[in-house]
Amino acid sequence: MLGALIALALVVALAFSAARWLRRARLARRLAALPGGGASTAIEVSSFEAIDDEIRKRRCRHCGSRYDACGEGSGEHDGRRFRTVDIECQLCERRMRVYFDVSRLFH
Repeated sequence: MLGALIALALVVALAFSAARWLRRARLARRLAALPGGGASTAIEVSSFEAIDDEIRKRRCRHCGSRYDACGEGSGEHDGRRFRTVDIECQLCERRMRVYFDVSRLFH
């Protein structure tokens, strides 16, 4: 009897973990499809100031608060140059990365 209860508790815990993982995976796919969510949907900018303006305009999809930039990077893919900005919500502290296509700035 005790063994069955432990097994049931384990199955329930695994089910909750799987559901949480699936929610996170779906959220990651939705965020990647948004403008700037990935290299394929990178936002084209004509100046570095435009990057700052875009970050200031964005609001958290979960709580509506503003974002703070907490890291930056750069890279190149398929002949295009990218600038990435890691942002964090000021209220709920959710993080995401925004991709900007800065190829025009270097031509």
